[in-house]
Amino acid sequence: MAAMPKRTEKQRAGTELHRALRFQFNALKGTYEALLYQFVLAELDLAITFSRVAATTSDEARRKANQNNARIAYEAAVHCLQGASLTIGMMREIREKTATLRTLWPVK
Repeated sequence: MAAMPKRTEKQRAGTELHRALRFQFNALKGTYEALLYQFVLAELDLAITFSRVAATTSDEARRKANQNNARIAYEAAVHCLQGASLTIGMMREIREKTATLRTLWPVK
């Protein structure tokens, strides 16, 4: 069996750079996922707020506008969740907020 050729300095540097970039990518991915989760929670809270305002107003135009705003916030949250990597605890909190929203306004 032939001996493996020694790696050049350039190859070793490339490998180290790759490791450093992979580490940085993983750190940024974790930050992205955490921010995405916070955004989803904020959108669900916004949808809940708009739904509560809609439920308490006697002005039909204001009620419809707030229901529409609640739907937009909810849909933004749902869109962001597609493909997200969330923990069981994160999903539990999202389900709780969605359940609260459904008691205020039926979301399909």
